[in-house]
Amino acid sequence: MDCGIAHEFDEAKNRWEVKLSGEFDNFNAADLKTELGALADQKNADFNLDCSDLAYLDSTAIGSLVAVLKNVKAYGGKIHLNELKPNLLKLFRITNLNKAFEIEGESDE
Repeated sequence: MDCGIAHEFDEAKNRWEVKLSGEFDNFNAADLKTELGALADQKNADFNLDCSDLAYLDSTAIGSLVAVLKNVKAYGGKIHLNELKPNLLKLFRITNLNKAFEIEGESDE
């Protein structure tokens, strides 16, 4: 399955609106880190990640999200994860990362 990262900046809310789709794993996790990191470098703002079409994250991809979170927190920002599927939400809870990220909503799938 392919992966996708679509984004736009919401000036009114001063945050990046990012839609993640597909699967992120060892083969493309660096792309996730690079692209989100570039957005954080472009504008110091919060991130709102729509995960409703995100099917899978492995530990490497989660590590990439944590690395971006460190950069975002350095300037006082937050990363919101929205509509995580139950299997992904479980991963964030097991690793206690649900306390580091702002997790909102849960996908029904």
